[in-house]
Amino acid sequence: MWIRTIFAILLLGYIAPGGAASMRCGNKVVKTSDSQKAVQNRCGEPDKRASGHKMIRLNGLLSRQRVDQWTYYQGRGKHMKIILFYKGRLVDVTLGERTK
Repeated sequence: MWIRTIFAILLLGYIAPGGAASMRCGNKVVKTSDSQKAVQNRCGEPDKRASGHKMIRLNGLLSRQRVDQWTYYQGRGKHMKIILFYKGRLVDVTLGERTK
């Protein structure tokens, strides 16, 4: 019984949000803590840029911070990728809507 409990705890820790975020750009990968310049060098110019305030998780705490948001359209029928930067460093990659 305790083995199942330990396994469940490890599994939840593995899939919990706030882990390392990454995105593939062709044969290159960008990941958490990469700079905006590194992301642009690997993925090219984003299709859309925006700045504003969002709730983000920093050091395990959720707080409202000023962020830059870049959106990449991955092609017809694929999900947009939305990248958040805090103080010039990548902190999150999420899937947006599927493009038509």
